[in-house]
Amino acid sequence: MGLRVKDHGGSECRPVMGRIGVEAVANIALRESELTSARSLITTELGKAAKEARQMAGERMRGSRQSAPLSPGAAFHDGLQWDQIDWTDAYRNVRRLQARIVKATKEGRRSKARVLQRLLTHSLSGKVLAVRRVTANRGKRTPGVDGETWTTPARKAAAIHELRQHGYRPQPLRRVYIEKRNKKLRPLGIPVMKDRAMQALYLLALSPIAETTGDENSYGFRPERSAADAIERCFTLLAKKGSPQWILEGDITSCFDRISHDWLLGHVPMEQPILRKWLKAGFMDKSVFYPTEEGTPQGGVASPVLANMALDGLQQALRERFPKLPTGSTLHRVNMVRYADLCRIPDKSAYAERLVMPHRPG
Repeated sequence: MGLRVKDHGGSECRPVMGRIGVEAVANIALRESELTSARSLITTELGKAAKEARQMAGERMRGSRQSAPLSPGAAFHDGLQWDQIDWTDAYRNVRRLQARIVKATKEGRRSKARVLQRLLTHSLSGKVLAVRRVTANRGKRTPGVDGETWTTPARKAAAIHELRQHGYRPQPLRRVYIEKRNKKLRPLGIPVMKDRAMQALYLLALSPIAETTGDENSYGFRPERSAADAIERCFTLLAKKGSPQWILEGDITSCFDRISHDWLLGHVPMEQPILRKWLKAGFMDKSVFYPTEEGTPQGGVASPVLANMALDGLQQALRERFPKLPTGSTLHRVNMVRYADLCRIPDKSAYAERLVMPHRPG
C-alpha cells in the first residue's frame, strides 16, 4: 500500500535582523562569547515570532473558511459543527498517521505501530471520517436493530462524541437475507449506526497493516484494486511461454461464517477487547437473539478486511510447497490469484491433471 505524506513546511519569516530590530548588532565587533549569546537571543526571539505568526495565520484562515481545524491527536472539540469541519485537514491528519503505521510495520516495530493505531482511533480526525463514511455510503438509510439512522448534520456531529472506547458495548446485528444468483439466500448482519462507525474508525488504523502484509495477488475488498486487476493478473500468468496449462478454481464455502474467533483474536493487530465484543455481539432474527461462536458477519464494515487477513498467507504457503521451476527460471510452478474467498490456481504440477480440466490458450 503506497501512502504519501506531503510536507508543508515552507518558511514565512522575514529577515531575522529586520524582524526583531537588532540592526545595530551587525556593526559591533563582538567577542566569541558575546557573539554566541547574541545568536542565542536571535534564535529565541525568532522562534517566538514565528510561532505567533503561524497562530495569527491560522486564525485568519479559520475566519475566512469558517471551518474547524482538527488536530491529529485531538479527542474532543467543543461546539463542533458538522458543516464547519475542515475535511482536507482531517484527511491529511489521518493519512499522516496511516503512513507512519505502514513505516513502523515494514520496520517490524509492532509496539510503535500499536501506539500509532491507538492515537488514530482516539483522534478527532479519525472519528469525523468514520462518521462520514457510514453516513455517505449506500447503506446510510438502512437501520440496525434500534431502527436509528444518522441523517441530520446535528445528529452526525453528536455521533462523533459518542465514539468512545470506555464503556462501549455493541448491539446485536439485524439479520436480513438477500437472494443469490442460484436462488439461495445469503444471510447478512446489519450493525447499528454506532457500531458501523466504530468499525470504520478502527478500520482506518487496521487497513495500513492489512495492506502492507496482504498477499500480492489478493484483489477482493482492497483499495485501488478490482476484479479487472485480478483478470489482468490471470492473463499475465497464463499468456507467457511455459505458462501453466492447468487451472484449479476454488470457492471457500461459508468463508465469512466459519472463520475462527480464536484465530482472529490471536492474529489481528487491533485492540482485542473491541474485536472480541464485535465477534461475540450475536444477531437478532425475527425478534429472537442468537449468539455467535464463529465467523464474522457479512454486512459489517470491518468484515471484508478481517476475512482477507484470515486468508492471507495462502500464496506464500503454495510457493513454499511448490518452489520455482528448474534453476534459471523466473516462473513459479504454482501461482494463486484470489478475489476475497474466490481463487484460481494456475498449476504446472503433474497431479493437477487428475483434478482439473486443462487450460488451452486461444
